[in-house]
Amino acid sequence: EGKDIPLGCALDANGHPTTNATEALKGVILPFAGHKGYGFAFIADILTGALAGGNFSTEAPRSDDYSRPRNTCHFFMAINVGMLRDLEEFKNSVDRYVAELKDTKPAAGFDGIKFPGEIEAALRNERIANGIPYHISTLEMLNKLAGELGVEPLDYE
Repeated sequence: EGKDIPLGCALDANGHPTTNATEALKGVILPFAGHKGYGFAFIADILTGALAGGNFSTEAPRSDDYSRPRNTCHFFMAINVGMLRDLEEFKNSVDRYVAELKDTKPAAGFDGIKFPGEIEAALRNERIANGIPYHISTLEMLNKLAGELGVEPLDYE
């Protein structure tokens, strides 16, 4: 869309911080949360690269490069909580913790504490009710392609 990205999210091909999304894709997208995010990214690379036999993030083809196999792998882990502690006690502990965090006064400008998947679930419900918004450039590209293929263009006016 030609919009800038936040400073601190990426480096350009020369290793300099950039807010230009196109230059960021030529360089590297940085992990979230500074050194802690780097630690999570490192562990993810070890689990999906070294352990599962896929590419490390540094070896993965660019998102627009389909000239070679992507060699993307996944890592899944299951924990039998009941082997570590009583399942009901675990559930009660988690419920208590969630309630405590939900009762926390949010920072200025925020309406409350959110948990993984909560925002996405609300957005899914909103999209089901009201449809999915698309950027005008995406709709124009689809209509150009429709014209090339002889397919009825989208009516989005």
